[in-house]
Amino acid sequence: MIQENEETRKMRCSFRAALISVTMMCLPITSYASYPDRPIHLIVSYSAGSVTDTVARLLADGLRTGLGQPVVVENKPGATGNIGAQKVATAKPDGYTLLMHTSALALNPWLSNTSYDLMKDLTPVTRVAGSAYAIAVRPELPVKTLDGFLEYARSHPGRLTCGTYGIGSPPHLSLEQLKENAHVDIVHVPYSSFNKALTDLVSGQLDCSIYPPGTLTPHVRKGTLRAVAVTRQAPVSDLPQASVLPDSLKAASVEGYQLIFVPSGTDASIIKRLQQALAHIIHTPEFRKRLQAMSFEPIGDSTQQAAAAFSNDYERFGRIIKALNLPKN
Repeated sequence: MIQENEETRKMRCSFRAALISVTMMCLPITSYASYPDRPIHLIVSYSAGSVTDTVARLLADGLRTGLGQPVVVENKPGATGNIGAQKVATAKPDGYTLLMHTSALALNPWLSNTSYDLMKDLTPVTRVAGSAYAIAVRPELPVKTLDGFLEYARSHPGRLTCGTYGIGSPPHLSLEQLKENAHVDIVHVPYSSFNKALTDLVSGQLDCSIYPPGTLTPHVRKGTLRAVAVTRQAPVSDLPQASVLPDSLKAASVEGYQLIFVPSGTDASIIKRLQQALAHIIHTPEFRKRLQAMSFEPIGDSTQQAAAAFSNDYERFGRIIKALNLPKN
């Protein structure tokens, strides 16, 4: 048998060590298996006490249990939600900084200049809850259905006023699509908030408004307002008397929903862990009950479904805004 000398033996050992090193470099990284191992920050782009903030804090409580780590809720309102969105868009993509926003975020790049790229810098994880809007009228208006409302508008061109919470808002875009497809002339009155529009509607200074069902429902039950339609082709459980949009008016369909985002580049295994934890919370009976009390319908869909829905709204809202030639702020 040929005896290898000491130099040959050392070379063989060095080669083996190098080969092991290269092999280890090619193995999948498993450092995410311990996620999360420290507190998570949930950034909310709305003020404390808002509906979105309330839902975010319910989610945070569930995540603390489901993920075994504290979840700190931070409110970063302002600039139509861009302050909070930018904070998360530029955060380290490690799963420890999340964003709670609404579908209205899809409007922002079309209506304002942002320092981040919405569709490249943020990745949806799941939609939390959603609802269509409702078209409500003052009770003195002699209409009870969508057909009756449109007939009244046609016989009174340019006389009806409809308030929304701002130019370029989802309710405003729904109104403009309704006007175009139903061939009616209704005057849009933009407000700075839902509450101001509601005050004028209840007092009779407005003829109608497009508003979230949760706030309208108590007024509808008392008879101080009447809901004539919802902005989708399926009924809303809180407003069963309201008409749904027919196929001829489906372009006016608008639904609001809340989403959780992470910075783009976050590892797929972390996104999956978050989506599963969030979906579990959203579909628990207690959480569903809390959402339904706020007139929301739980969603908790897959990351792919959430991304597709948000992308569709982004493209569709963009087309409408361009057609209306709305300026950027």
